[in-house]
Amino acid sequence: MCDTSGVAIGTMLGQCHNKVLHPVCYVSKTLNGAQMNYTVTEQELLDIAYAFEKFRAYLLGSKVIVYTDHAAFRYIMEKKDAKPRLIRWVLLLQEFDFEVKDRKGTQNQVADHLSRLEEAGRPKGDLGINDAFPDEHILALSSTFAPWNADIANYLVSDLISEGLKSYQKKKFLRDCRQYYSGELFLFPVCADNIIRSCVPEKEIMSILKACHDSSVGDHHGGNRMAAKVLECVIALPNNESRSVTAFLKKNIFTRFGTLRAILSDGGSHFCNKAFTGLVEKYGVKYKVATPYHPQSSGQVEVSNREIKSILAKIVNANRTDWSRK
Repeated sequence: MCDTSGVAIGTMLGQCHNKVLHPVCYVSKTLNGAQMNYTVTEQELLDIAYAFEKFRAYLLGSKVIVYTDHAAFRYIMEKKDAKPRLIRWVLLLQEFDFEVKDRKGTQNQVADHLSRLEEAGRPKGDLGINDAFPDEHILALSSTFAPWNADIANYLVSDLISEGLKSYQKKKFLRDCRQYYSGELFLFPVCADNIIRSCVPEKEIMSILKACHDSSVGDHHGGNRMAAKVLECVIALPNNESRSVTAFLKKNIFTRFGTLRAILSDGGSHFCNKAFTGLVEKYGVKYKVATPYHPQSSGQVEVSNREIKSILAKIVNANRTDWSRK
C-alpha cells in the first residue's frame, strides 16, 4: 500500500495469507523542498520507487501487488515521452514483477495515515522572539589528548597506576602491562612468539603509509596483487572435520598467540564434538556457543567474512567460477 500527502510518503509492506493481509513493515519519509514541488503523479511514483528500493530483499523474485489511490500511475509504465526522472524510476521498477491495483483513499487508510504523521518535536507555526536572556553560565570544557598507551607506559617506567580503578580494572590493567616492553621513548608489545614489535604512534601512521605506497622506493603491487598477498595470510583447511579444526588451533593459534580465554562458535558440528571439547578442557579455554539465527552474537567473524567476500569479488573472473583457486 502506497500513498502521498504532498509533504510525506507512506508505505506498508504486507503479506496475504488465507485472503487476509498481514502487515510486515511500515515506512514513511518526509519530502524535501524539491520533492514537494513534484506533481501528484511524480510523488506517487517516487513513493512506489522508494518502497521497492526499501523492501528489495523481500520483493525481488516474488509477485507483488501495489495498491494506490492514483489511477494514472498504471499508464506511466507505458508512456514513452516521460520526463527523465520518471524514466529512471520506471527502469528501477522493471526489475520487479508487480501489478498495480486502484484502491480508494478510504480503503487505503494505513498508507494514508503514514504519509500524514507529524514529525515529533517540530514547532507548529512561527515562534516569537524570546526577549528573556538567562544568566550566562561558564561551562568548563575538558578534553584529553593523552594516547591510549600513556597509562601503560607510565606504569612500566615509574610503577604508577591511575587512581580510581576498581579491583577488576586494576587486574586487567596489570595483565595488559605484562604484554608490553618500554624503551626510551616508545612502547613495544611482546607477542606470543616472543618477538617484540613496535607500536606506531598515531601521528606517524600516515607518513609510514605514504612512504610505503607513494614514495619512489615504495613497494605497492596494485589492487589485485595486494589482495592476493592478503589472502595468503589466510590458512585454508583441507576440510572442516573436527580433527582438522583441533590441529589448526594447536599449530597456528595456541603455539603462536598462547591459549585463549574463550572461543565463541556458531554451534557447527566441527566445533560441537568430543575432540573439540577435550581440546578446550585440556587447555582451560572457555567454550561459548552463539545464539542460533543471531549473527550479531559473533559480529567480528561476520565482518571478517564480509571483507573476504569483498576481496574475492574483486579478483575473480566475470563468471566467478575461479573463486576457489584464489
